[in-house]
Formats: sequence, structure tokens, C-alpha cells
Amino acid sequence: MSLGTPSIGTPSIGTASNWYSQFETDITQLLLRLQDNTGNLIDAKDVRDSVWTLYQGLQDVASQSSTQSTTFNSTRRTTFEVGGLSRGVTFSNSDYGDLFKQMFESYSPPLINIFNTTNTTYQFGQTTPVPVLTYNITPNYSPLFSINFTAPGGSVPSIVPTGSDPETGTSAAVPLTYSITPTISELNVFTMSVVTQDALTFSATSSIVYNHKIYYGSIDLTSIGGFISGSASSVSATRTYLTDARIKGLLYSSLQTGFEFKENITFGTGSYFIYAHPSIYGELPQQGFYTMNMFSTDFTKIKDAYTFSNEFSYNTPYDIWISNTSYDDVSITVRHEG
Repeated sequence: MSLGTPSIGTPSIGTASNWYSQFETDITQLLLRLQDNTGNLIDAKDVRDSVWTLYQGLQDVASQSSTQSTTFNSTRRTTFEVGGLSRGVTFSNSDYGDLFKQMFESYSPPLINIFNTTNTTYQFGQTTPVPVLTYNITPNYSPLFSINFTAPGGSVPSIVPTGSDPETGTSAAVPLTYSITPTISELNVFTMSVVTQDALTFSATSSIVYNHKIYYGSIDLTSIGGFISGSASSVSATRTYLTDARIKGLLYSSLQTGFEFKENITFGTGSYFIYAHPSIYGELPQQGFYTMNMFSTDFTKIKDAYTFSNEFSYNTPYDIWISNTSYDDVSITVRHEG
């Protein structure tokens, strides 16, 4: 018979009389039941109850440990730097693992990448396709509080961070702007800024550029009797013939900010070389072109600061050049270097 008055509680385990066990709610009573056994007063159940009580206690400890918070919160600002942890920061649901990384590794600020999902160079006057921007942000050790886009001509709504690492997404359509007064080139700069939970701001930019086109290639002038540089009537007829549509219909064009090009051009009978560039570029260097690696000035500026309407009805003064002689049934490389 056991000593003391047991305080037996539930749960119990087992149903057979030889292994039925209960946990003891009073540790003193449990120890009294396991006193020195000089009088053979300890029953087998006393031992089983002790084992079951110990097991239950361990289970309770494990359960409490698993429900403990794995994040750290503190409104008190840090008073000095520790590894990558800055001075003067607070903590809100900060993961313990991230905290240890910051303490033992150097600080890494958020990394922002912005990608234009369509073309990055537009022609003056062009407004479509309306671009959207994709972004990829690696927070590193700086949980993000907010993400904001700004664009020329209007703001793009801010984005609420999802807590993902990395943060990824796509902006709303962003407006494009350009000047009505011609310039050589214009940038539309989009800025993404992120604010971390410790109130630090980091920014990155992405740009879409507006450029003009140069146009070049061969054109058949047999219908107007060719081009004669010394003839006023021929010059006049050629100027009239070289309409905006025919300039835009030349086989080659490129968006750029200078005179450079190189192309192997095939000329038919009665065909001349035509080159058109924005007047804002300035005078054509050396007033000529390389043909088959030989530089020649045998060209005439047939139109000077002529108001040209491009594919998007944007008006810009253009200079238009023509070769003084035709290139009949040949294929030659024509270029300009600057």
C-alpha cells in the first residue's frame, strides 16, 4: 500500500489492471509514493504513474516551446551598430534568424531592379504601346514598408509589399511625355523608391528615350528625268518629288542621335542615294559619304531645314541629301562615321 494521499488526475493510459497509469497532480504526493521501499510499500502502479507524470510534463514543455513566437518586437531603438544592424532602429515582427544574420554579417541594402517589358526607345510623337514596368526587389536585411513608382506626367500608385523575398510585380501603365519643340533626345525617367521599416529610403531608375530617325536608301528618279545638280528646274522637280511619304518609304531607317550608319545598298537603274537627318543634329560632317570605302563630297543638300512629318505626325526640320550621280544596277556599301 502506498503512503500519502494521492492526487490522481487525468488523462489516464491503459485499461488493463497491470499497466493502467495516471499522472500525479501533486509532486509531493508522488514522491511520498516512491519513498524508501524497505517495507515493500511501493506498488508497480506507483512507478508507472511516475513515468506517466514525467512524460506528460515533457509533453507540456514541448508544446509550450512550439507555440513561442519566432519573431522579435521592440520599440526601443538600438544604441549602437552590431554587424549589419544599424544604430537607432526598432523591430516589428523581425525574424530571429534574420536578426542573427544581420548581427553577424555586414549590412546589405535592398536591391531594386526595374525592367521595361516593351521597347526602351521610342520615336518622337509615339505614344503606343503604353509601357508597363516589371520590378524585382530583394529586401536583404531590410523589411519593406512601402514601394512607390513615379513617372513623368503623372504618378503611378504606390504598391503594398507582400513580404515576399524577392518582391516582384508589374506597375500600372506609365505615361510618356515629350517636348513639342524638337530636341535631339529626351528621357522619360521612372523612379522606384522603397522605404524600409526602419524608415530608410532607397531608389532606382529606369528610362525610356525619345529619338529621331535618320532615313537612307535608294530612290528611282527616272520618272522626273533624274537629278542634275546644276539645273534649277531639276533641283525644283527633285524637291517636289521627295515628299515625306517617299522619305519614310526609304528601305533603311534607324532611331539614333547622330549621323552614323553603314549599309550595303542595291541600286536599280536611275536610282540615287538619299539621306535625311534632323536639322537639329547640325551640319553633315564633311558634307559627304563613304561609298565603297572612298570618301566623296559628290552630294547635294536638296532640302535645308525642311519641315518633315514623321510616322507619328511629329514635325521636325530635316536636311535631305542626294547623290549628284545615279548608281545604276550596283550594290555598294555606303556609310557615315560621325
